Amino acid sequence: LAVHARFLVLGTASGALHILDPSGLELRRFAPHSSAVTGVSIDASGEFVGSCSQDGTVVVSNTISGEGSTQWYPRPVQSIALMDSAGDFASRRPVATGGLAGQLVHSARGWFGGAKDTVLHAGEGPVTAVACGGPLSAWANDVGVKVFDTAHNRCVSFVERPYERPPSDLFRCQLLWSSPAELVIGWADSIKLGVVRSRGGGGPDSKGPRLYMEVVALLQTDFFVCGLATARLRREGG
Repeated sequence: LAVHARFLVLGTASGALHILDPSGLELRRFAPHSSAVTGVSIDASGEFVGSCSQDGTVVVSNTISGEGSTQWYPRPVQSIALMDSAGDFASRRPVATGGLAGQLVHSARGWFGGAKDTVLHAGEGPVTAVACGGPLSAWANDVGVKVFDTAHNRCVSFVERPYERPPSDLFRCQLLWSSPAELVIGWADSIKLGVVRSRGGGGPDSKGPRLYMEVVALLQTDFFVCGLATARLRREGG
């Protein structure tokens, strides 16, 4: 399930996407996959939805018409995030995906059309979660969670998988950028809050400040985390 300010998108085991209004009424439905949907992501404008599937397909669809562009991969894809840091997703359609191949793949349209894949990371097990918050991307594999500065092409931080927690194929890691500088990590029965901070210029040959992430809160739960979402609380009388 992915949530936009105006609607929700639900992916199902049949490979279908259901676009629902906030009350749950179905606005439209289309089926871009032949097997179960494993990840859904919506761009900031609400014009496009990205989805991935156990059948190895990654599809970026128009939320109005359902028309989409498809990429095929040899192994199941488990996670997807539409990278919309500049607010111009429609022109290049940058997408980050990961799956059983153990690679984090960045895909975007070139100058002459067609999508070009770039492997940003590989070799540490299946990539089970991907989340993008402005110029920062985060992903989870069997080792832990990595945060990457895509604007300057460098690593920001690494957060280890909780000690003695079950592997990601049993309890999938959940990632949420609650703000451009705050990452919430839910893994099995623990929730961590990481805040991205700056170390300054980073030297005369660097481009922009050096970023790092500090884990500022840890919550142990008596349940397993199945999803994360922001919530705006409303005060009484206001």
